[in-house]
Amino acid sequence: MMNMNKEAQAREIIKGLGFDVEGTEVISGGYSGSTIVRVGDFVVRFWNMKWKDDFAQDLACQRIAGEAGYGPKVFHFDEGQGITVMEYLKPERVGSLLEAVVDLLKKIHEGPQVPEGIDRSKYLDELFVDLAGKRADLNRLREIKDQVFERLGKVKKVPCHRDLHFGNLIFNKGRFQAIDYTWGSMDDAYADLANVALFACRDVADENKLLQLYLKRDPTREEKARLSLMKIPAKIFYGLEFLGLSKDRMYSKPICYKDFGQRDVVDTAELKGYSNALLHEVLEYAASHQFQEDLHTV
Repeated sequence: MMNMNKEAQAREIIKGLGFDVEGTEVISGGYSGSTIVRVGDFVVRFWNMKWKDDFAQDLACQRIAGEAGYGPKVFHFDEGQGITVMEYLKPERVGSLLEAVVDLLKKIHEGPQVPEGIDRSKYLDELFVDLAGKRADLNRLREIKDQVFERLGKVKKVPCHRDLHFGNLIFNKGRFQAIDYTWGSMDDAYADLANVALFACRDVADENKLLQLYLKRDPTREEKARLSLMKIPAKIFYGLEFLGLSKDRMYSKPICYKDFGQRDVVDTAELKGYSNALLHEVLEYAASHQFQEDLHTV
């Protein structure tokens, strides 16, 4: 019933903007609780007002992305109601994945400045508090996170998306465009590179290719180490988010998370499996000699 009401509301919004109203279709809004309705050539997004404090940041970054050409164009918005009307982009098959993603990264990082967004380290600290008792090793994971952020230090900040998984990428007319800018902010370029490495790279060889394409040269040892270290807060972020979405006391063995965002996951046991895999990788890497070597290299 709620989706039917949203569909009717979406049609009225498009009609009120002076456009022809065609058939409607409810599109998955991910795990944020937002409702997304396609009306012909447009998408109407009804923000989950539980997260209303994040709407202004998402909207500001989305408008910049649309104007800069690396995100859907915004035709209308209502901050009070949490409504955004954007162009609909029909997903198409991707050819050269890493090349296309790097092209998107370049457009974002070399594009217009975006507003400062959520502090990732503080947000993770809040998650650790909220999820206390769900895992016995949360304190250790927090120590690892703090160690990495302290070591990476202050760097030149560029416009970043900071949530680049396949659910937030649309390949259309030969290029990727990004959606969902809740995490948009000025930050280290390696924050985006780490996300791409997490979901689009199969192995170290792919990660080296990613850096080579982005840098337009062979990466240095320091650049490889920075990418490895920056994957840590990314893995902890997704690991904790998935843990929070899964049911209490539910057991699931680690599951490969590389396909996250390419399909809807309705089984929370699968999300728990993603979480277990991500956080296990963090702990395993932090216990290795390679971790210490990477810390000393950057």
